[in-house]
Amino acid sequence: EGAISVATVIRYAFGKKAALVGGTLFIAQMVAVVTAQVVKGAELFSDRFGIPYLVGCLVPTTLAGLFAFGSKPEVVDRTNTALTLMMVGGFVALIIGTIATGNIRKSLGALFSRADYGQLLPRSGGAWALPVFINMLCFGQSMPLVVERMTHGSKVNIVNGEDEARASSLFRARSATLLGAAVPLALTITWAAISTALVSPSISNPLAFLLSRGPAISIPVGLLATGAIGTTLLGSFLAMGHFASDIVCMKLGYCSL
Repeated sequence: EGAISVATVIRYAFGKKAALVGGTLFIAQMVAVVTAQVVKGAELFSDRFGIPYLVGCLVPTTLAGLFAFGSKPEVVDRTNTALTLMMVGGFVALIIGTIATGNIRKSLGALFSRADYGQLLPRSGGAWALPVFINMLCFGQSMPLVVERMTHGSKVNIVNGEDEARASSLFRARSATLLGAAVPLALTITWAAISTALVSPSISNPLAFLLSRGPAISIPVGLLATGAIGTTLLGSFLAMGHFASDIVCMKLGYCSL
């Protein structure tokens, strides 16, 4: 009854102590993911609109949280879908804009020729980039929510001892996972190629630099940045709310509004 989060899955498989550890790690990951979006979003708001950085951190995040937790799930889902389309559309427009500027060959060559993979490793006095990529491409915390949304309301039809509805839901969940993992990976590789071609290594803030380019580059970058930050915030808030509901239900022994 109620939400089934990673905590419940771990508890059934490995016991309460493991569920406590897994739940704590889940919260830590969610804080890391949300913090990354808040920081980058506030930086963009501050650079583009001249508002204080602290205001850029608090106001958009608070509004997104109120919307995620205070609106009907289907409304949040539709908004998240619209933001996803915005992000993908921004990428497509960015590719077209890069081709129009004549940098497409440069993009393909620069992807590997200028890459410094040493930056992925920890260095004294420098930022470590690898944890950022791990968090951005890791979505296991959302899988219980995805599975519940895809199986909610499905009727159980048992034929010859097999649950056809469950098998169908499992197939759809696997398909959604495969597509949901392939798309951001492809977008990340594309973004790496294009940004490497368009931005000089001497530029300290590549995103701000791209936003200062002409409309063929700045508008697509703005769309994909807004879509990427918005979808990550909404998805993380939904996953955290799902997790919190599950914890409360386990603690009380029943679920209520």
